[in-house]
Amino acid sequence: SFGDFFHLDEMQKEFKGLNMITMEEYLTRYAMTGKLIDPSTGEALKPPNNIVNWNNERKRPLYGYLGTVGYVPTDWNPMQCVLAFPATSDPDNLTELQHKMTKINEGKKPRSTDYIGKPTPVDAPFIDRLRENL
Repeated sequence: SFGDFFHLDEMQKEFKGLNMITMEEYLTRYAMTGKLIDPSTGEALKPPNNIVNWNNERKRPLYGYLGTVGYVPTDWNPMQCVLAFPATSDPDNLTELQHKMTKINEGKKPRSTDYIGKPTPVDAPFIDRLRENL
């Protein structure tokens, strides 16, 4: 799972504003109590078949449901964004992260085809690994 690669539970301890819950907890707490609204009807909408634990389930119905009740800004394109966390909560680390993004954007834009058969090593410098994901 995602948690196998990104230790979000540890990040939650480090970053005070980063509070995470599982999808099951989210659906139980918000969807099943009528707090998620279908904007086209204004009515509360529960998840497909009232399922809150989607382990071992086909996810397509869940994704459709979340797309209906969730808010996605019209100017946001997930294919043009990347999420990155600074190494610590120290403001200097955020500045360093922003500097690396600026450096990447000033250079030649990478293409996914640039990495076919030659992925960036997992122990490569952060800027190289970030560039590959853009």
